[in-house]
Amino acid sequence: MWLVTIALLATISTLFALILRGRYALGTLSLMFWGATLMIFIDHLIGWWQEGGSFLEVETEGWVSSGAVLGLLMAIPVIILWAVLLFLRK
Repeated sequence: MWLVTIALLATISTLFALILRGRYALGTLSLMFWGATLMIFIDHLIGWWQEGGSFLEVETEGWVSSGAVLGLLMAIPVIILWAVLLFLRK
C-alpha cells in the first residue's frame, strides 16, 4: 500500500509542478517522489517474484502496521529534503 501512497504523492506533485510551472522547485519534488515510486515498485516486484504472495500489501510486518501510514512516513524525509533545497535556493 505504501507503493500506492508514494505514487499518489508523485502524481499530485507532478500536477502541481505542471500547474505552477517551475515555481517552488516542484519538478524536483515530483522527481524525488517518482524515484521513490520506482524503487518501491522494483522492491515489490522482486519480493513478489522470489517469495510469491500478494503484490500490494495493506498491512506490514514491522513497527508500522499500516501500509498507507508507512507511505506517508516515507514521504516525510523527501519533503524535508525538498524544503531544505528551497531554503538553500533563496
